[in-house]
Amino acid sequence: MCKKLYAVVMSLFLTMTVLPQNVFAEEETEETAEEITETEEIRQEEEGIPEEVTAEEEPVPEEEIVLETEEPVIEETAEPEEVIEDEQEEIAEEPSGEEDPAEEITEKPEQEEETPVEEPEIPEEAIEPEPEASEPAEEPEVIEPSEEPADEEGITEEVEEETDTEAAKADIGSTFTTDDGYTYTVLNGRYCRIDKYAGTETVVSIPAVLESYEVQSIADNAFKGNTALTGVSFPATLETIGEYAFQGCTGLTNLTIGGKLTTLSSHVFEGCTALKDVSLADGLTTIHAYAFSGCTSLESIDIPDSVTDLAARAFYNCTKLSEVGYPAGWINTLDGYYNSTTTYGDGNGNYTSPFEGCTSL
Repeated sequence: MCKKLYAVVMSLFLTMTVLPQNVFAEEETEETAEEITETEEIRQEEEGIPEEVTAEEEPVPEEEIVLETEEPVIEETAEPEEVIEDEQEEIAEEPSGEEDPAEEITEKPEQEEETPVEEPEIPEEAIEPEPEASEPAEEPEVIEPSEEPADEEGITEEVEEETDTEAAKADIGSTFTTDDGYTYTVLNGRYCRIDKYAGTETVVSIPAVLESYEVQSIADNAFKGNTALTGVSFPATLETIGEYAFQGCTGLTNLTIGGKLTTLSSHVFEGCTALKDVSLADGLTTIHAYAFSGCTSLESIDIPDSVTDLAARAFYNCTKLSEVGYPAGWINTLDGYYNSTTTYGDGNGNYTSPFEGCTSL
């Protein structure tokens, strides 16, 4: 019993000592809460923050304090003070969070002021490509007008060639005389034939071209009886020499025959009594009758191996001819009248040797 009474007395004693402490704690919390609200209202008025924020935040500590006061435990009475301190720290931190927008607002103009500073740098970078844009300065190198004259010259040359060919076609069959004594006839748009020589040269080198026309042939009797002529050479373009072309050229001592010439016609050098030196080029195939008849000064001749046909009396009465280089390709002896192997004349002389009358052989 004594123990029970003792326990009851102690419990009453503890309740009497704890209750005044709780009341004192409640009065202190209420005073601190009022002080906090007053300081908060003053700050909000200074910063212009609306009062609704404080109205929402004030009830929180009151509810916590009421709940804590209901519990008689002594240890829990210290929690409201920690909660209040935490709230004071949060309230003290809130202005720093609210001041940040103002700072950002103040910083934004600085950024807006800095952006114009960066803009001038852009033109500096844009200026760098300008040297590339200056490349059109190289364009004058391509001067097309300078090429146009060349084209025009080419066109004019073509036009001139066309006019020349047209003129040449118009001249077919026409006869012209040059300043150096050649009379020629236009055969076609490219070739001509020498008909007569009235020049004063004693040694004649017959030209390959006469006034843009290639000399293809020499007509019959073209140089006949020219006693002043002592030497003659023929162009590479020459293909034929007509009959009696150089007959009676008694002053002719040497001649060179070459080019495209394949046939020596009948009586072509007949009666050239002073002729001593004769050169016949390879490519000659036929020598007709009486070609060198009466060349009494001719002592030797070398006939090229390309000759296949020698007509009767080709070297008739070449009395001093003592050396002959006979052609290896000699096959036929042609009729002395028709210069043919199939058609024959009536006279007996048409069937004789090419060297008839060559008494020195």
